[in-house]
Amino acid sequence: MERYIPGTHILWVEFRCTHCGGLPPDFYDRHNIISEYYRLLFSVYEQVRKGYGRPLPVSSGWRCGEHQLFIYLTKLYKKYGTLSLDTIVRIVQDTTMTPFSMHLFGALDLAPKPKGWKQMDEIRLRETVKKECLKIIDEARKAKPRPRIGGSYGTHVHIDLGYMIRPRYSAKLRPGAEW
Repeated sequence: MERYIPGTHILWVEFRCTHCGGLPPDFYDRHNIISEYYRLLFSVYEQVRKGYGRPLPVSSGWRCGEHQLFIYLTKLYKKYGTLSLDTIVRIVQDTTMTPFSMHLFGALDLAPKPKGWKQMDEIRLRETVKKECLKIIDEARKAKPRPRIGGSYGTHVHIDLGYMIRPRYSAKLRPGAEW
């Protein structure tokens, strides 16, 4: 098997689910060609990478349902601790917590590795990565089709084309949305 997804600079291992090693069930179309959604997502990545001007590792691509559920439950436990009936009511009312993620449909978290990052102390590295994330966001804003962009904690940039998924589960899934 090739090391990179054909026509991209994305390693298969970067895109596959880190839990099960699988690919999305609709990754290939009926002719065994990468489906249109993923070709468009990878095209956006290539535009961002080209504008960024150097390699751009993908820290997370597709996630299977079990992996996403584990991530969600871990976040719930960290935020709320044990689950009582009161806690469950608070979780349902908490708009910041959702079991959904575009990674279930294919998304890319882009994690910059600045030049000389191995020699940087932790504080300088953190600040440099935040600046690099802003450059990546600027490049993502120029991409066509417009991806949804998340500047996640200054450690990576999330991009997806979730507004192309049918049926959409939220009105928040729109071209160019940022958070």
